[in-house]
Amino acid sequence: MKLDLKDYVVITVIVIIALSAGLLSAYQYIDSVRKDNKDEQTSNKLIEAQQKALTATEDIAKVQAKALVVSEELKEAQNQNITKSNNLIEAQAKINELQDELIKQVIGQGHPRLNLMNSSGSNFEFSINGSLNYPIFKVNTRISNSQKLLACKHNSFSNKVELDKSCYDPCIIYSSNQAIDLNGTLMIFINLLLPKQDYYLTTEFMCKNIRVVQYSIIKYDGNKSNHSFRIYEVSKDNNNFLNLLEDSNPSIPESEYQKNFFFKKTLIVDFSK
Repeated sequence: MKLDLKDYVVITVIVIIALSAGLLSAYQYIDSVRKDNKDEQTSNKLIEAQQKALTATEDIAKVQAKALVVSEELKEAQNQNITKSNNLIEAQAKINELQDELIKQVIGQGHPRLNLMNSSGSNFEFSINGSLNYPIFKVNTRISNSQKLLACKHNSFSNKVELDKSCYDPCIIYSSNQAIDLNGTLMIFINLLLPKQDYYLTTEFMCKNIRVVQYSIIKYDGNKSNHSFRIYEVSKDNNNFLNLLEDSNPSIPESEYQKNFFFKKTLIVDFSK
C-alpha cells in the first residue's frame, strides 16, 4: 500500500502528539517526584524542628525542676536562719533577763515602806519592809510627828522647808541608829511603840539607791485602826519630788495631805540655830 504525503503528515502529527503526551506525562511525573521530595524535606525539617523544640522544652522543664529544688532548698535554709535568729533573740532576751535579775539582786530594787501592825495591846507597833522581792541596801529611817513639825517656825520654799534643829529634834519619834539592809519583802520590826490614837507621820527613808518620803495618816476609833499612806520618790540631787510610788487609799483627797504635812517638800534642818 503506497502512502501519499497526506498520510505521512497525519502519521507525523499522530507521532508528535504521542510524543508530546509522553513528554508531558514524564514532566508531570518528574515534577510530582520533585514536589514529593520537597514536601518530604519540608516535613523532615518540620519534624526536626519539632524534635529540637521538644528537646528544648524538656531542657527547660529540667532547668525549672532544678530551680524549684534550689528554691525549696533556699526556702528551707531561710527557715533555718529564721529559727536560728529567733533562738538567738530568745537567748539574748534570757541573758538580758538574767543580767537584770543579777543587777537587782546586787544593787537592790524597790523602795521601803512603813507598816502599822495592829497589836492587841495598848500601843501600835510598826515594821518596815521592801516593796519587791529584792534587797534594799543601807536603809536609814527617820519618823517624825507631822503635826508637831507644822507648829515649828520654818522657812518654806517651792520644794523644801527649812527648820531649826532645836524645834526639829523633838518632832522625831524614831531614828535608826545605823543603816539596815532589807531582804525583799521580809518585815523588820522597829523599836517604835505609840499609844493608840490618830497620827500624821512623815517617814524619810535614805537608801543606797533611792530616797523616799512616806506620808502616813493613821485613824483610830477606839476599836479599829486604819493606815492610809502615800509614798514618793525624792531626788537626791535637788530635793524635788519625782514619782508617786504608792497610794494605799486614793479616796483620801490630796487636800488632807496638804493640810496635815509639809506636803511634797523636803525637810531641811538648819544646824546653825
